Amino acid sequence: MPNMDGFQVLAHVNEQRIDLPIIVLSALSKRETVVKAMGLGVKSYLIKPIQPEGIRRKAIEVLRMNF
Repeated sequence: MPNMDGFQVLAHVNEQRIDLPIIVLSALSKRETVVKAMGLGVKSYLIKPIQPEGIRRKAIEVLRMNF
């Protein structure tokens, strides 16, 4: 993203008090990165590569928890 990184987007969502179930899909797998994202309200953090079925399953799981 040219103007913001993912953490800035998550911080903005939090500042605006936008209540969305967010799933991150990233190639970054460092523990610190995952913990930081979860601290910003992420519901799930998926690490690439992942099959489309895995993304679908996680989306259904998160949506069931939140709605």
